[in-house]
Amino acid sequence: MNWGTLNHAALAAAFALTACVSESVLPEPSPGSVTARATEACSRKMAQMAAAYKPKDLTAFLVEEAHPLADGSFFVALLVSINYPNETRTARVNCTVDSRGGVRSIAEPTSRVL
Repeated sequence: MNWGTLNHAALAAAFALTACVSESVLPEPSPGSVTARATEACSRKMAQMAAAYKPKDLTAFLVEEAHPLADGSFFVALLVSINYPNETRTARVNCTVDSRGGVRSIAEPTSRVL
C-alpha cells in the first residue's frame, strides 16, 4: 500500500510547528458511525507513526464531522495532542480514510481561515 503523505518525518513536522492550537471540539461521534470509524483509524495510524518517539499518550478530538469524497473515501479533521516525555505537541490534522477503513493520508493543513 502506498501511504503517500504518511511518514515519520511528515508527522514530526506536523507537530514541530504547533505548540498550542485553539479549536472547537465536537462531541464524541456515535459508536460505529463513519465519523467514529474514521477517527479511530486515524488515531491508530498516528499512534503507530509516533511510537518510534516513545509518546506517553495520544489523544484525538473531532473538529469536523467526516465528509464523503467523490472516490468513496472520507475526510475527517481532528485536534491531536501527543504527550511526549519532555513536551506535548498539539495540532489540527486532516485525515483521509478509504471506504474499507484504511488511512490514505494524514496532514496538517497549510492554511486556515480564522
